[in-house]
Amino acid sequence: MRDAALRLFAARGYAATGIRDVARDAGITTAALYHYMGGKQDLLLTIMREGMHGLLELARASLREATTPPEELAALARAHITFNGRNLLETYVGDTEIRSLDDANRGRLVKLRDQYEELWADVIRRGVESGDFQISDQKLFRLAAIQMVNGVAYWYRPSGERSLTAIADEFADFVLAMAGCPTAKSPNRNRAPKGRAKAS
Repeated sequence: MRDAALRLFAARGYAATGIRDVARDAGITTAALYHYMGGKQDLLLTIMREGMHGLLELARASLREATTPPEELAALARAHITFNGRNLLETYVGDTEIRSLDDANRGRLVKLRDQYEELWADVIRRGVESGDFQISDQKLFRLAAIQMVNGVAYWYRPSGERSLTAIADEFADFVLAMAGCPTAKSPNRNRAPKGRAKAS
């Protein structure tokens, strides 16, 4: 049910997908879908919440392997790109359909997103305090960095010329350069983040 809904939401959009479409694609009756999952809104929230939990889990695991703010910032960039690259449909639906959540569900998802952004904010804050980063507006930097790594999911394809690990390394370097970090190359290059990298 969840996978069927994900495919349809990504292909058609949430508004254009009916609950009967999801049931038909999943090979079950509409009654069975309502029994096990609830409605279309519940399916969307499940997809988006699993995606945020997966991203948070991988980011936290990556931070545990880092010891300095530059290593941590590079780890966050790598984790974000790795997760999104391995979960392209979840990333797309999560980015484009948050508008389709009702107020209560949107609030639940925003809380998870805020937890994730706080990981970045904490690393950035400590890097500025330690002198590793030269950032004048920490909030603006955080928004720009997250938007940059998030955008990879819109053009990355597994069949492309560059591996996901290589792309993650390059973007980690870009983020460090944006932060004014003197490190020429980000630490732990060519090593994919450990931890769960699938949304479900």
